[in-house]
Amino acid sequence: FEEICEDYGYQVEKHMVVTKDDYINTVFRVIAKDAPELKQGQSRPAVILTHGLVDSSDTWIMNGKKSLAFILADAGYDVWAANFRGNKHSKHHLTLDVEADYRYYEQGSMIEQAKFDLPAFFEYIEMTCHVQNVTVISHSMATSAVIYGLAKNKDYYEQHVNAFVGMG
Repeated sequence: FEEICEDYGYQVEKHMVVTKDDYINTVFRVIAKDAPELKQGQSRPAVILTHGLVDSSDTWIMNGKKSLAFILADAGYDVWAANFRGNKHSKHHLTLDVEADYRYYEQGSMIEQAKFDLPAFFEYIEMTCHVQNVTVISHSMATSAVIYGLAKNKDYYEQHVNAFVGMG
């Protein structure tokens, strides 16, 4: 992920986000090379890109300069490409060996994504960017996870998500 972004002239920050059930997920922040410096108290609108089943944040940068992550960064958004538990960028836990503990590893469904992963991402991005909510753009299973979250925890999701674009 990082090499591809850098090859196209974008800066990347790798952030590790810990969920309430102690999973450690990776989210990459994509920054346009000519992004102006922000003054104290300023922020850009934050967008989180979430991937489908058996996928990763890589899906958002695979079309070169036409990739959504790059288009949004160039348009002035604070872009975050998330990785749900269990994919190649997010295979860590505070106390468990996720490779050895098959029972725990198998808990990485859209329910856990909606209950633990997405809220951890939202709150981390809001805190880091000094924003009150985020825009979510999702693909495939991530779309189902957001819809599940909206159905099960409507008030929370309405507070933290200002717009939701679900694809596939």
